[in-house]
Amino acid sequence: MVFLSTGGSSIPPGTAPKARSYACDETSKSRLRSHYMVELYSDAPRAVQVAVLALVAYAALVVLLRVSGKRTLTDLNAFDFVVTVALGSILATTILSPSVALVDGLTALAVLIICQGVVALLASRSDAVRRAVKSEPALVVHEGRLLHKAMRDARLSEAAVLAAVRSAGRADLTDVHAIVLETNGALSVVPDAPTADGRAMEAARNPGV
Repeated sequence: MVFLSTGGSSIPPGTAPKARSYACDETSKSRLRSHYMVELYSDAPRAVQVAVLALVAYAALVVLLRVSGKRTLTDLNAFDFVVTVALGSILATTILSPSVALVDGLTALAVLIICQGVVALLASRSDAVRRAVKSEPALVVHEGRLLHKAMRDARLSEAAVLAAVRSAGRADLTDVHAIVLETNGALSVVPDAPTADGRAMEAARNPGV
């Protein structure tokens, strides 16, 4: 039998061509499978295409939100709400519009989530950025007294304040020390006066209170 010498080792003639042929066959098979899947998707009814896009886009969005961190869309304020609406709009367009490629939609989702993460990071480190993109908490009740100007500025009704008092298990405004309208629109009831420095109340302190 005749052997070929390759770098000091001998191999039977025809072995290397067979290896290359096997690799080419595997590549061709992979391309054929991909082509078959694309054709199968293209020939499928529109409802099936929408279902597939919805599953892929939903899975991608979940992964992106998990990677971006727990606080990307928690405690929604006005700024976060706008981002949430934009994410929903992009996701719906990606799923339902045949003119928008899946890659384009996922890229838009990724960019928007990255921007949200960057702004959230800057807001956590800079008071100026935080004030620019998010509202400040507002004190609407102090020592059992309604602060009507703060309520008008926040377009908050007395009924909403009283509902918060009831939710806190209190029967009257005089039973609470303060109520704060948080940046996400929730009302925080502080039943008792602070016994220490009251740092949690500083951000919501109104002038003259």
